Amino acid sequence: MSHTNRLSLAEQAGFRLGLRPLVTFVVFAFNQERYIAKAIEGALSQDYSPLEVIISDDCSGDSTYEIIQNAAHNYSGPHKIVINRNPINLGLVRHLSHVFNMASGDIIVISAGDDVSLPDRVSIIQRCFTQFPKAKAVFTNGMTINEKDDAIRPWSNWQKLHVWDSLLQRLIEGGANFLYGFSAAYKKELIVDFPEIDARILQEDVLLSIRALLLGEAVYLPDMTVNYRCHADSCFSRLFRDNAGRARYWENQSALCEQAIKDCFFRWSGRNNRQDRDDRLIRRLYWESHFSDLNRRFCHEKGIGRLICGIRLLQISLLRRISARVRKWIL
Repeated sequence: MSHTNRLSLAEQAGFRLGLRPLVTFVVFAFNQERYIAKAIEGALSQDYSPLEVIISDDCSGDSTYEIIQNAAHNYSGPHKIVINRNPINLGLVRHLSHVFNMASGDIIVISAGDDVSLPDRVSIIQRCFTQFPKAKAVFTNGMTINEKDDAIRPWSNWQKLHVWDSLLQRLIEGGANFLYGFSAAYKKELIVDFPEIDARILQEDVLLSIRALLLGEAVYLPDMTVNYRCHADSCFSRLFRDNAGRARYWENQSALCEQAIKDCFFRWSGRNNRQDRDDRLIRRLYWESHFSDLNRRFCHEKGIGRLICGIRLLQISLLRRISARVRKWIL
């Protein structure tokens, strides 16, 4: 179910011909009645125009959607608003895919329903996409806050701009989990031009950073653009409370690697230039998938089975450390 005062086709065409592209800002919400009003306030306070704001609720069981409706009804500013409520709970990645296909803009800035974006967030990100035309994902620094909106500390210590253009190199340096999802913006093609996402995946930011490096570049900006809320009821805080949750996390990691392999072959298929294919990348992803599956089994196993998995994990960790030191010594 959706309500919209969407841009007309003529308006969209006019923006595409102009110097400032239409950007879509999405607020994803699920059972966040305590925080959603401030997340919406951050979205609607953006100083960038033209801006489409989609506020999407994944079938919350509390009053989240009613708060969304009231905020949209009372808004009289320059931005175009779309509100959506899924009739059933789709889960994170299917909700993401659904909303990306709704978006009118080619640049999509995302926000969780418990975070608060600063007014210049979209302006900063849009300028970065203009400055780096090969960029498919842009992310920034942010300030962590608690349930009471008190500032805790900056999320990252990185003080300089970073640009990545090689997925294999990034995996070797430290894995694909380098992009901060709470502050990220993506090109729409990272969803609409790739296969459907495996529903077991919990970390859309890791997958989309992988896809960004398959297509082009990922860029980090040191600017503070988001207040990122850390609290006990967040998705990942709940996930690590017991072995079952930890096993679910490692299942997600394994699914991420499997999806990345599928995306690689999808990207390479139909290309006449087979030099784009990189067997080292596939081997690395298979290795990461095996490591994640061992961790998942370690969470489930008991007795001798758990001991065997633990020994194997220690072997792999030791090999990783040795490899990292050899690469550092060579370089």
